[in-house]
Formats: sequence, structure tokens, C-alpha cells
Amino acid sequence: MKIIILSVTKYKEKDAIINAVSEAGYVSLTAKGILDPKCKNHELNNILSIVDVDFIEGDYKYPLIKRSKVLVSPVDLNSDYYLMATLMLLSESTLHLLEESEYYKMYQHLYDAIVALKEGEDYLKVALIYLARIINYAGYQFEFNHCIYCGSKQNIFAFSFEEGGFVCKNCSSEDTQNDLTPKQLKLLRATFLVKDYKIPDNIFNKEDGLYLLIKYGHFIEDGLGYSLNSIKLITK
Repeated sequence: MKIIILSVTKYKEKDAIINAVSEAGYVSLTAKGILDPKCKNHELNNILSIVDVDFIEGDYKYPLIKRSKVLVSPVDLNSDYYLMATLMLLSESTLHLLEESEYYKMYQHLYDAIVALKEGEDYLKVALIYLARIINYAGYQFEFNHCIYCGSKQNIFAFSFEEGGFVCKNCSSEDTQNDLTPKQLKLLRATFLVKDYKIPDNIFNKEDGLYLLIKYGHFIEDGLGYSLNSIKLITK
């Protein structure tokens, strides 16, 4: 079975419980000895590794991993701080913004995000796009093609998380929060609508990306009731 490791929790001296997601759903497995650097399965002690495993039922808290093969590990000796923080964001958002029964819905998105990072895609682009997809699966659907009030595609002025999408200049009021530049509005739209983890460089820069990431964090805290600590690691 192919799994993506979401978290690793110490269990006994050198053993651990691996919490993971597969195409079929959420699974917890016992991994013998992986906290020992000399163990042949020590690579399982890396979150968001994509692993092929066989396991058996036994006298353990959870099924025991019998055989494993790491297919993709996003972590290597050259991994920097921001890559590690982004991996934490992908894991934390999956674990805390969805119910366990819904984790499988993000499996392919998470798989693609990990591969994108492994292939050198910008960590901030991956973080923004994955959070946008998590927000969608958490039940929020936003309108990015026209004004939510009149349907106009012209003079888009602002984006409202509360109202559910773009607002044009004619439909705005004194209460309309206009805190995004035209370029940031385009970037916001792209993070929700792109098919892969690539955003055109002509609408992306680090400053705008970090600002949007903070905005997403505030919305998630207000709308979903959870504060993503890993966002603070990326934006500090």
C-alpha cells in the first residue's frame, strides 16, 4: 500500500506510531526501530515521505509495518529551513483542517505538492496552492471569475472571504475591505484555480506571496477555528 506519512509519534524507546494517509483513507501503523539511526527503516522518520508498505496484524497497538520502500522523500542533506517549514504546513493543515474521514480527499493533492517541492518548485507557491485546496475541501467555494453581486468581470476591486469572492468597484461600499493590490488579486485567483503547482512568475513575488499566506492564516483561524503555527514559521 502506498502511503504519505503525516506524523511520527514515539512509541517505546525506538519504535514509533506512523499516522499516514492513503488513497483509501487514514491509517496508523507501528514502525519498529525507526527512531534508531542505524535502523534500515530509519527514513520512515521523515514526515511527508511517500512510502510503499506492507503490514501485518499482530500483538501491537496498530498493524506492524513488515516491509517498506521510500518512493519519494522530500528531505535530504540540502533541505533548508523554509522547505522544512512548508512540509510542516502541509502536514499540519491536513491533520487539523479536515476530519480523519476526509484525509483521503487530499491524497493526490498532497502527493503532487510533495513531488513539486522535491523537483524544486518554490515553497511559497506550493504552500499557497495547497492551502487553497484545503480551504475548498473544508467547504468553502469562492467566485473568482466575476463580481459576486452583479456578475461583472470588469473593474474588480476587492476580494471578500466573508461574502465569497470578487467584488467590483460599482458594487463596493465603505465597508468593503480593499487590502489587496490588483497583482495580489491575480495571485489569489491563481492559487485557487491553477491545475498544478506552478504559478506564472509575472504575477508572483515573495512579498505578495507572504502577504497572502498571512491572509489565508487569518481566514482559516476565523472560519475553521484553527491557528496554523507553521504559517508563522514561514512568515517570520
